Amino acid sequence: MKLEPIASSILVALGICVPPGPAIASEKRPVTVEDCVCVRRIIPDEVKVSPDRKQVAFLVKAPNLTTNKNEYQLRLRNLENLHGIDNGKLILSSTEELSGVRWLKDGKRIALLENRAKPKSRILFVDTIAGTAEIITEAATEIMDYSVNSDGDTVAYTTFLETLRLPQAMTSPEIASRGFHIPFKVYPQMLAHERNGYTERQAVQVLRREQNEAVWVQTTVSSPADKLRGGQALTGFNQPFGISLSPDGNYLAFLYAPDAIPHEWSKSCVLLDYQLSIGENPSQLALFNTRTHLFIGPIKFPYAFSPIRWSDDSRVLVLPAAAPVESQWEEEDCQARRGLTDFHVFGLDVPTMAVSEVLSRTTPAQGIEVVSWVHGDDEMIVELTAEKSFVRLKRMGGQWNEVGRVIPDLDENLSSVTTLDGNVLLGVRQAHTVPPDLVFYDTESKKHGLLTDLNPDVRALTLGSFESEEWSNAYGESISGDLIKPPDFTPGKKYPLVIMLTWPDDKFVCDGYYTTAFPPQPLANAEFVVLIFNVGNLVPQGSRRPEGSPAIQEAKTMVASVEAAVDHLERKGIADRNNVGIIGFSRSSWKVDYMLTHSTFRFRAASSADGGAYNYGGYWLFDGWGAESEEVAYGGPPYGAALQNWIRYAPAFNADKVHSPLLIEFTGNGRSVEPIGAYEFHTALNVLGKAVELFFYPGGEHPLDTPFERVASLQRNLDWFRFWMQHKEDPAPAYDPDQFVRWRELVKVFEKDVSK
Repeated sequence: MKLEPIASSILVALGICVPPGPAIASEKRPVTVEDCVCVRRIIPDEVKVSPDRKQVAFLVKAPNLTTNKNEYQLRLRNLENLHGIDNGKLILSSTEELSGVRWLKDGKRIALLENRAKPKSRILFVDTIAGTAEIITEAATEIMDYSVNSDGDTVAYTTFLETLRLPQAMTSPEIASRGFHIPFKVYPQMLAHERNGYTERQAVQVLRREQNEAVWVQTTVSSPADKLRGGQALTGFNQPFGISLSPDGNYLAFLYAPDAIPHEWSKSCVLLDYQLSIGENPSQLALFNTRTHLFIGPIKFPYAFSPIRWSDDSRVLVLPAAAPVESQWEEEDCQARRGLTDFHVFGLDVPTMAVSEVLSRTTPAQGIEVVSWVHGDDEMIVELTAEKSFVRLKRMGGQWNEVGRVIPDLDENLSSVTTLDGNVLLGVRQAHTVPPDLVFYDTESKKHGLLTDLNPDVRALTLGSFESEEWSNAYGESISGDLIKPPDFTPGKKYPLVIMLTWPDDKFVCDGYYTTAFPPQPLANAEFVVLIFNVGNLVPQGSRRPEGSPAIQEAKTMVASVEAAVDHLERKGIADRNNVGIIGFSRSSWKVDYMLTHSTFRFRAASSADGGAYNYGGYWLFDGWGAESEEVAYGGPPYGAALQNWIRYAPAFNADKVHSPLLIEFTGNGRSVEPIGAYEFHTALNVLGKAVELFFYPGGEHPLDTPFERVASLQRNLDWFRFWMQHKEDPAPAYDPDQFVRWRELVKVFEKDVSK
């Protein structure tokens, strides 16, 4: 592949985001939605130390409100001096998405994935000294994940397959004049993906380049039993992720969603619990020999997760996984009835396929990260993010043993952690009101220091203070969340309350965990108190378990938790229960819709973004494709015996119970030219005379990503809650000058509805 100067295809300018007001001011000012969008963030897990431990490469996402682009910056900071602030040398900057920073063994080249004008993608080797980029491969569709071995002579990646273009049959004069057969579930799937030209299936590709050869040889990893719904043969995998090449390039490990599971696994308690709760099969591990082109197995992990980490000698891989089927670990876990998100860390010796337990403590899979592993010394550091701790392990006598545990003595959260020498940790430091930067932490001396200062302008902003809140719902479950108070909070004063159904965490909060609809700090600056929490798939156990399927139980648990949260904050004299709003996005959008239709609590305003799930129309709209989750939720299709469950629980069938003004936002997500998923609920609310506003972002992703879209969504939600809960109007945004004109008309609709 060709070498090209970085500057010829990749911008080499520092991304500038200019919010209203001065970047740094002597006096603080209220935070705006533009300020939130302009925050420069280090991309998670994209902090990598060079092989010689003298430099750290990291990726920064810098939104630009002038160009409406996100600028992705690869920066390189010297580590020989850990003292002093240095944002590092800008190696390259691109308005195309960059990810997957990987140092090669030579210490001067960095591999990167660049998604250019999606769905096109390419993998680059960037020479940090010469300032050139070698294009290793270009794909016509989006590359979802990739890996490279230590020498850079083997690359593996996943990309969408070209679609079986059934709609092209309509271009044939003969077929167009006489019609053609539509197989059940298949045709709408093809229509849904026709715009991007790919199916839900993905190809796993391997590129090898022998020593001193310039030509790359490509191999497609074929699944032994691969069928698309409807019977068409199609080589590929369902949702492969966590792709990981061994350092020598001889083995490729990845995870995927299987169409079927081995019959002998049918009694696995993990599989049964997962299928009953989720309605599909859990992700499983595949291991492929890149030289023989054969799969290696059998692998008996019924549920495996990323990240996958290899030993330096390419013999052993470790990963979070549920206990192997028919193992002593599985028997113990089943007897203890451990949850679906409880995982061990297991090691798999590839030559012998022997499984060893690295870390016996069960912990959420998404909260495990192998920070470092020196196989020659059999030493490993594992991060447990839920506990904010780092476990030091050593293998002695064939068994892994914990030899130490470190909880960094920092006021802020430490994430995306790597290590310099096993003692000094390097990662991203941030907190609720502290923007992200690189920091080092010496585990022996406890000394730490700031390495970068990426957001100096944040110091000029007034930010609401955070408090942790804990309360119990009607089922006796303990719920916790983050409460944001206005910067000039007055004790004893009851404030309007907005509840945000999203994940609280220890990261810098300006907008929300997802970049759609949630403006917590702008609301706090507008004299609201904001409660952020999510119950996820929490379901009470035993006699307290509510009626219905796991999905309905999850929704009922959320309803009980929201109602209890309002009671809790009212008792504390913080919130006015007669002036409460609520926001949900994606799955929590459905929970907002469910709460509006199934709770007696009256919200003054509500916002539901990019959801629309579990309604009748969504079941048949795609000819049965993707309808399994609704059937699991309601006990069957909306015909026959299960119909009453649909009528009882589906939000659209209960729209008459909505008495709160509702803002609905939907995105095209690259597949739709209209908000199809919103129409059923939106139509029902309008026909019934409810106050509702539907707004559509045709080019928007899930969640929104471009600066203009993010600003519009945050500002629209801020304006919506101020309008209905504080009766305030700021000047309408230039991109929607009639916003308040429409909303004043909605007031008349709302007053007529509640007067009935």
